[in-house]
Amino acid sequence: MQQMELGGSGLGDGRSMYMRIMKRWLTIIAGMCVVIVGIILMPVPGPGGIPVTLAGLAMLSTELAWAKRLLERVKRFLESHQTLRSNRWFQAGVVTGAVSFCALTSFIAFRIFSS
Repeated sequence: MQQMELGGSGLGDGRSMYMRIMKRWLTIIAGMCVVIVGIILMPVPGPGGIPVTLAGLAMLSTELAWAKRLLERVKRFLESHQTLRSNRWFQAGVVTGAVSFCALTSFIAFRIFSS
């Protein structure tokens, strides 16, 4: 009865609440799917894994407080390590690690599939 007095019909309010809940759940499900795809892409050569995971985390942060806090921590971490990325020794270590990881993955795949 109070909704009628406030000018609401009572019918549209339930529908808009339903739509908000559906939007929230669809955003959470889509964000989780993007995070999972990003995690799957992590070992694949190229920059795909980290940006995709961060995009999924950004989607989740629009609806979930813990995801927003985690995204803020990641942003602070990346900002504090900005100077580290410009260090040539760090870059050489990252490239060496990536090449070693690719070589090890190729070796293991070769051993598994050649049997």
